[in-house]
Amino acid sequence: MLDKIERYFLSLFYFIIPDRIKTRLKKSEEFSRIFNSVLYLVFEKGTRFFVGVFTYSLVVRSLGPLEYGKYSYIINTTAIFVPFAHYGLEEILSRDFVEAKNNPCKEGEILATALLVKAVNAFIGLIILSVFLFIKDLSYELNLLILLYGFVLAFSIVTGK
Repeated sequence: MLDKIERYFLSLFYFIIPDRIKTRLKKSEEFSRIFNSVLYLVFEKGTRFFVGVFTYSLVVRSLGPLEYGKYSYIINTTAIFVPFAHYGLEEILSRDFVEAKNNPCKEGEILATALLVKAVNAFIGLIILSVFLFIKDLSYELNLLILLYGFVLAFSIVTGK
């Protein structure tokens, strides 16, 4: 079944593939597998983009200008404080996991430490967001929505979703 899907997917893009790549696809099974993986990734990114644009346009149309402005303000104000929780941790984790490749005990320690660091950084980001909202004189409703979205974002950063 998967082979049929791969063939169909490849046939969709076959007319844009240069002849040089077509001959390599026929000769090398590994190259064919890599090329199919790349095509799947490109297709996934494109699909995600178009679905996102469609969904975003529906949200904008249904909210209207005033409510969409509030929504946009909430998202963008909270997004300023997201980098505090990440703080370059992914690159460090990648390096540490490569170094501790064959040691599961060390991998667990790295994961626990990363979770703790992300949680502390998310908490610091929430404190900074709260101070920002205290300084900025906004309506109670907008402050509450920004803090609520900040908590949701903080927990999503900690859990990695």
